[in-house]
Order: sequence, then C-alpha cells, then structure tokens
Amino acid sequence: MKVFTAIFICATTAAPAAPVSFKNDIAPLLLAKCQACHGAKKAKGGYRMDSYAELMRAPEDEQPRVAAGKPDESLLLKLLKANDADERMPQKSKPLSKKKIALVYKWIMEGAKFDGKDIKIALVQLVPSRIHAAAPTKYLRPIPITALAFSPNGKHLAISGLREITVWNPVDGKLLQRIPNMAQRTLALKWSKDGETIFAGGGIPGELGEVRAFNAMNGKLRAVIHRVSDVVLDVQLDQNGTTLAVADADNLITLYDTNDFSQTLQIDNHSDWVMAIAFSKDNKHLASASRDRTAKIFELKTGLAISTYGGHGAPVSGVAFGTGGKQMFSA
Repeated sequence: MKVFTAIFICATTAAPAAPVSFKNDIAPLLLAKCQACHGAKKAKGGYRMDSYAELMRAPEDEQPRVAAGKPDESLLLKLLKANDADERMPQKSKPLSKKKIALVYKWIMEGAKFDGKDIKIALVQLVPSRIHAAAPTKYLRPIPITALAFSPNGKHLAISGLREITVWNPVDGKLLQRIPNMAQRTLALKWSKDGETIFAGGGIPGELGEVRAFNAMNGKLRAVIHRVSDVVLDVQLDQNGTTLAVADADNLITLYDTNDFSQTLQIDNHSDWVMAIAFSKDNKHLASASRDRTAKIFELKTGLAISTYGGHGAPVSGVAFGTGGKQMFSA
C-alpha cells in the first residue's frame, strides 16, 4: 500500500510550469501586435516597444509601464485588458485573447525577466528566426507578381509568390521549383553571380522585414541575413557580387558581405522608406530612391551622402546609373 501511494503521488504531481520567456513568448507578441504603432520610427504617445529597454523605460510621474512582479500596477497590462475600445491596445484591432493576456500577466508576475544578451537590441533581431507558414498548395485566384529575377545564365526565372518563391523555365513556362519558408510578401529578388544563391527580400507590412538567402539548387534556407521591423523593398549586388545592399521601410540601407553575411555598413540618411538602390559600375557609389521624394548618391567607402536630388513631385520608386557612370536616373 505504501509503495502504491508513492507511485500514485509521483505519477500525478505535475512538473512545475516553465517560466515565460521574453525572447520566445513576449517579444514575438509585441512584434506582431504592438510595434507597428510603438516602434523606433513611429511611437504613438511616446511609447516605444521595439526593445526590452524601451518597453521597461519608466518616465517620471507616470504609471510604470511594466512593474516587475506587479501585473496589476503595470500600464501595459491595463491597456491590453481595457474594455473601452478607444483605450484598449492594440487599437483598431481585435483584442488579445485571454490566453495571450494571461501569458503577459504571468511574465510580469515572474519578474518581467529578460533572457537575451542585450536589452537594447531590437526585438526583430532578438526573436528566433521564423519558420513561415506554408504556401497554398494550389492558388485559387491570381495574385500580383511583386518581384522577379533571371538567373545569370538566363535559364531560370525566380518569381514572387505567397510565402514562397517559384522558379520557372522561361522558354517553355514550366514550373521547376517551389521554394518555401519565405515571408508573406516577396518584394525583391536577386541571384548571386554564380547562380547558386537566391536573395529574397520582403516581409509582413508593419511587422517584419527580412532578407533570406536560399540555395538555388535545392531551395534550402542558407541564412536569414537581414531583419527589421518593416518590409524590405529592394536588394542589389555590387558588380563583383561580394556586397549585398538592402533597402527597407525602416528608412535604412544596409550592406552585407556575401561571403559570411556579416554587416559592413548601415546608412540612415532618408526620412522615409528607401524604395530602390543601385550600385555604380565602378563600385564606388550607391544610389538610392526614397518615399521622402529624394534620390541620393552615397560614397560606399564611408556611407556619406555626396549628392541629394530633390524636386520630385512624388515618392521616388526607382534609380539607376547610366552606362557611362556619369549620369543617374530616377523614376
């Protein structure tokens, strides 16, 4: 009887629940539901949630946004639970489920702990790389094509899809390959000079921007190179294929070494989305087009702007250098 009782107690005693992870549980929730209105570029009410440091910041004479160990005194939780639709967060959206609110409550009750390496790092860089939802097995209706690119030898054509990239034979129109695990929208495609890698930029508007590198032969993901809080709008390679430039809706231009995908330079000079970029023929300059109605030329070695072309009556959506290298065209 004693042996049976001991076995019964061991079998029915539940293991203690694992603590809530900021990196794996809370940060993805904030990214998806809050950051579009409370990010670095747009912070409604002066409240930013794009990093743990910003989330926990407590301005003087204000109620604590997150009071560690005290969920009922935390402004964040009160706004998530508010009955008034004009007060409740996220605004103009469905309220969070009871399960998700309970998760935030538990995290705050446990001390609102941070389980990353740097409290100032952007949430989009903190959270683990996503495994995106599968593409439709069959498309029931046509969707817009937002990006396409020929392989260097012209034998393959990569085209954007919904959460995938499709590769086609441009001669007979046959589908050759479907590459999964891409974000919702693909807005830019580029093949490596050797044709072995496809660089794909896109994301989820207001939530995520990514550049992913895929093996062009088997479609496997090589790396997630670039992650920001809004969509990537263009990707370009320099003339040697050794530098990848990324333009995004976070108003940034970022350069990466294609050998190890390390970041080599970041340019924060535009006041609105960077819509398109282009390398000069001599690899000394980079041109950019922006929604701020300007086109610019930057010195690649330093990242400094050497020319700014205003006077556009609308957002600038395209940019290119002339064949002689002495002219730049904007659209």
